[in-house]
Amino acid sequence: MARTRRRKKRTHLSDGDGGRSTSSKNLSSTSASASSRERKVPTSLVALRGPLAHSLLPELSEDLKKMLLPHTLSNLRTRRSNTLKDFVQVTGPLGVSHMVLLSATQAASYMRIARTPHGPTVTFKIDSYALTRDVVSVQRRPRAPSHAFTHPPLVVLHGFKTKPEDEDGEAVSLASVTLQNMFPAIDVRSARLHECRRVLCCSYDRETKRIQLRHYAITCKPVGASKAISNFLGKDAGGAGDGKLPDLSKYGDVSEAVAGVFGGYGSESEADEDARVVLPQDYPDDATSSARRMAGKAGYNRRGEQSAVKVHELGPRLEMSIMKVEEGVCSGTVLFHQYISKTEEEAQALEERKMAASELKAQRKAEQEANVAAKQAARDAKKREKAARRSGGSGGGGGG
Repeated sequence: MARTRRRKKRTHLSDGDGGRSTSSKNLSSTSASASSRERKVPTSLVALRGPLAHSLLPELSEDLKKMLLPHTLSNLRTRRSNTLKDFVQVTGPLGVSHMVLLSATQAASYMRIARTPHGPTVTFKIDSYALTRDVVSVQRRPRAPSHAFTHPPLVVLHGFKTKPEDEDGEAVSLASVTLQNMFPAIDVRSARLHECRRVLCCSYDRETKRIQLRHYAITCKPVGASKAISNFLGKDAGGAGDGKLPDLSKYGDVSEAVAGVFGGYGSESEADEDARVVLPQDYPDDATSSARRMAGKAGYNRRGEQSAVKVHELGPRLEMSIMKVEEGVCSGTVLFHQYISKTEEEAQALEERKMAASELKAQRKAEQEANVAAKQAARDAKKREKAARRSGGSGGGGGG
């Protein structure tokens, strides 16, 4: 019996459709639906621009990628030869909504945040920054739980309200909207507490006209129990402890251990009144094991109980000022500039020069296309003449 070719059942239509392959249709529809879903969530792209940026700012670029997780292209590979046009062309297929471009000169470093595909673009001058490793090196007990980066951070804006007499009021408002729109919006009614693991604080100082960015991790601990009892409750199978019960033989009563012989209240239990909240949902602790989280156990922090909320800085730190705001993606009319100001006449003259340049470019492009079409028509006519001569010559030879 002759062997027949194996038929792919999952990627082909039924026999009534002639057995035509639909794998390409399925892939195209799947990619289209996936891209439509991804466009609803802001996705960022962090890239370096210029030779100095590749040598001075690679660590800051990696820290920004980690801060923007999970909705960022963290594994995207770039080259020094990549141009701005290359990045703009991949934003559509990859569903990128914001581009974060880092550049550097001999004078200062800059960060541009561009909203794709139509802008605007906000350029920040980085006055000072601290990397994640610098922030962690000065902490006594640094904390960076890996599961905190599975969800986007909460964005807290402070001091961005401007007054009508402020010259840079519109630029500050646009910068705040740009920073806020880089992360997905949160619905308070349907938000889940266990997804709130990080917070990004953006503060604007009107006196210095600088924006400070701080990145924190959120931790939650129960209130009302001593540190030793909390540790005892956390020592279970699969947890951080060894699972052994403490020795109570030397105590006359359990109240002695609870009163403070066990070690008293630790710094993690003694929280300020402002930091104590009653949780509306269960909130897993950072030390809760993955097995307990998979089993649906919420660690210490139970719904309806009082817990203390603290933040621990993760890094990086950024202190920057708004330098320029322009229309489009890094190219367009300048709406605001920190150092250069133009009158209405100068702005109108600049706009007229741009319009003239664009018209001249369109005219040259039309002439070039007409020349290409004329050359192609001449080549086609020449081919037709050759074909006619060949057909005439062959016909004459047959008649003789």
